[in-house]
Amino acid sequence: MPALAGAATWAVGRVFAWHFANGGTLENFDAEGSKEQFKAEFEAGKRRASSSD
Repeated sequence: MPALAGAATWAVGRVFAWHFANGGTLENFDAEGSKEQFKAEFEAGKRRASSSD
């Protein structure tokens, strides 16, 4: 369970970091449009969490 929480936190952080780095704001964040990016980052977060065991 902690690994999944870490992966989710990682993914949210990466999605928002990318959004803000590209000039985005909270007002124009498109959650629906970020689903695929979140899924990819979540998988990367799971790999990072499992490799640190």
